[in-house]
Amino acid sequence: MDGDLPHYGRVWTGYAHLVIGPHHHEADQDEEFDEVHTGLDHISLRVEGRAGLEAWANWLDCIRVSHSGIQRQTKPFVCSTIVFRDIDNIRLEVVAIDV
Repeated sequence: MDGDLPHYGRVWTGYAHLVIGPHHHEADQDEEFDEVHTGLDHISLRVEGRAGLEAWANWLDCIRVSHSGIQRQTKPFVCSTIVFRDIDNIRLEVVAIDV
């Protein structure tokens, strides 16, 4: 996927350019995703501060996606996250680095 995405809720402020390139492998036997197998563990997206996390939490609530709420952690570095899963059960998270 490659394209420009308007800022959610603030389209007049600009856009993000997103490039994601999933690959098809001939060895795939249509098995379900399992994060304990070697390969993709999860996808993490960085947002700016607590306001960014709150915007994601509100949006996920609006579209009825279950999530962890904002969680603070200190290892491996100090940050706050929201964790949720896509329809294939792949873990996704948004992270704000705390300073």
